[in-house]
Amino acid sequence: MQFKEAITAFILTKNSEKTIERTLKSLVPIQCGIVILDTGSTDKTVQCCLRYGCTVWYDSWKDDFSQARNTAIAYCSTPWLLMIDSDEELSYFDKDFFELHYKNQMVGGFSVTIKNYLNDSLTSFSKHTYTRIFRNDKRIRFEGKIHEQILTSIQNAGFTVIESPFEIIHYGYLENSEEKRQRNRMLLEKEYAISNDDYSAYQLVLTYFADKKMDLVITLGTKLLTSKELSIKQIEFIKIRIAQALLHQSRFEEMKHILNDKFSDKEYRFFQKYLVVVLNLQLRNFTDAKQQLAYLYANFQEGMVTFEELQQLDRILQMV
Repeated sequence: MQFKEAITAFILTKNSEKTIERTLKSLVPIQCGIVILDTGSTDKTVQCCLRYGCTVWYDSWKDDFSQARNTAIAYCSTPWLLMIDSDEELSYFDKDFFELHYKNQMVGGFSVTIKNYLNDSLTSFSKHTYTRIFRNDKRIRFEGKIHEQILTSIQNAGFTVIESPFEIIHYGYLENSEEKRQRNRMLLEKEYAISNDDYSAYQLVLTYFADKKMDLVITLGTKLLTSKELSIKQIEFIKIRIAQALLHQSRFEEMKHILNDKFSDKEYRFFQKYLVVVLNLQLRNFTDAKQQLAYLYANFQEGMVTFEELQQLDRILQMV
């Protein structure tokens, strides 16, 4: 298969020269086409993209990620598309897996694991899945001004989305940009005011948490705990953020209540147990905290908690 004829990666850019080369290098091994939609770069982003043989188009930014992504799609001509951002890299792509499934007329997309690094040392991360590879079909378009979704339109077009081993690494959370956070919060608040849907509220809770607006995390997050629109994993992540917000406000009894819930996701379950250790430290239940910490050591898994954070709790417990 000639991958350049089968799949095109499309990327939105604006002043992305510090990160875009890492993204483009990660696409070289699969030899796909690359379409760039630049929304007003004043640095060397475009020059870098041209060096990698990308096709570059231009559009003004309209405070609407779906509009921009759908515009980029219109410049792509291959039967399959890969959405990737300029602060990401394609870390794993199985050509054999893609070749096995891409001709299946029932398949409209591939669910890709997104690994989000959370600290500069790249030792803490979270994971979620997102439909990043999908058919180039006029019925399949993004929806939502921010944290835009493609899955609904794929399903409405009569296709299924299958899980894949593909992985993308996202570095965007390492950038502590107040301007970017304010932009995202403003767009999400507008989106939620219009749609009043649970997915917009979910993204807004995560944005409030990043902005340390803990009252809003607790108030809006609590409303989502009985949502029928969100997945179990999304609701569990909301519980984690509410628990952290309650900890921040020293509301320990409420935190204990929410951490008593069962978590089905392995990563969140481990982080839940970590928060229980922290809670017991605050409540001076040192014996319980030590027992729970021993469990975390014995069952350690990389993810939202680093080994160094466990060691830090251990040092505190040794002093009490």
